[in-house]
Amino acid sequence: EAWCKPELFKKWWVPKSFPITLVSCEMDVRTKGSYRLTFSAGDQTAEFFGTYLEVAPHSRLVWTNEERGTEAAPITTVTFEDINGATLVIVTDLYPSKAALDEALGKGSSGAMPEQLQQLYQMMAEACNKGGHMKTELDNNQVKRKLIIITFLTLNGVMQAPGGKDEDTDGNFKHGGWEMSFCGDADDGNPMVENLVNARALLLGRKTYDNFAAYWPNSGKDVSWFGEFMNNTTKYIASKTLHKTDWKNSVLLKGNILETINKLKKMDGKNIYVLGSGNLAQTLMQNNLVDEYVLMIYQMTLGEGKRLFQNNDHKQNLQLINSKITNRGILTLNYKVKRG
Repeated sequence: EAWCKPELFKKWWVPKSFPITLVSCEMDVRTKGSYRLTFSAGDQTAEFFGTYLEVAPHSRLVWTNEERGTEAAPITTVTFEDINGATLVIVTDLYPSKAALDEALGKGSSGAMPEQLQQLYQMMAEACNKGGHMKTELDNNQVKRKLIIITFLTLNGVMQAPGGKDEDTDGNFKHGGWEMSFCGDADDGNPMVENLVNARALLLGRKTYDNFAAYWPNSGKDVSWFGEFMNNTTKYIASKTLHKTDWKNSVLLKGNILETINKLKKMDGKNIYVLGSGNLAQTLMQNNLVDEYVLMIYQMTLGEGKRLFQNNDHKQNLQLINSKITNRGILTLNYKVKRG
């Protein structure tokens, strides 16, 4: 939030060693939103402005940087990653040419960021109590982890066994592996990877856990990106019949599972994603624990199979927050659940 709220941004952005003042700061922090910064030094003023190309809350910001009277507009990417309770911040500036980079270096741009980040650190340290939580406006709303169901669906809503013939044969289901026929060129994008790239925790039901634990640590460990992700990501297992887990980074939830999941949501950290786990998904929906859906819809129908949204009396009001379609016709819809 110190990068997104003008009242906080103004406290640390200008290095104290620089003889300039940040006079005004206007920020519309959303994808395709804009910002405008006005600086003064004596009787001279300079205006910087740009557009937010990507805004992923708590994980990634991308924006353009433009200065009135110049054509060199670098793109800045800032990523935030939780590392054992600390935050790793990486700032990258991409310039359109070497000449533009040389011009920026000549203006002293390379010396500003270390001092800026030191000022940010000092501001955060002063605002925190011993427990590490912000006592100022940064803590008006408690940081919570969203619970997000991410799943493959056919046009008629079937989610059963998209990845393999024998993945889930309940109900004599004979269409296992239906999603695999849509795998195409890597440069077309993988909607599952695009949505899970910032995930730090998964929530799995017993059957999905058993399938994953048999595959990913063994023959699946060398699968590009997914092998490392599945084996190294924290996995919370919701099961009343499983007594131990052998797959690394797996945590078996104990006690009242719904209460435990609710407590996990109230802890600081990255969002929690539910993969597969059809029966668990039904329980989470019925108990209003789901915050968002990422639905990857494939251009096919199946006459049978388990569905994500089943025939019951549970009502959910949803709001579309993002959509994307690949060259292969896979439509990804991201909905948030509207409360109240």
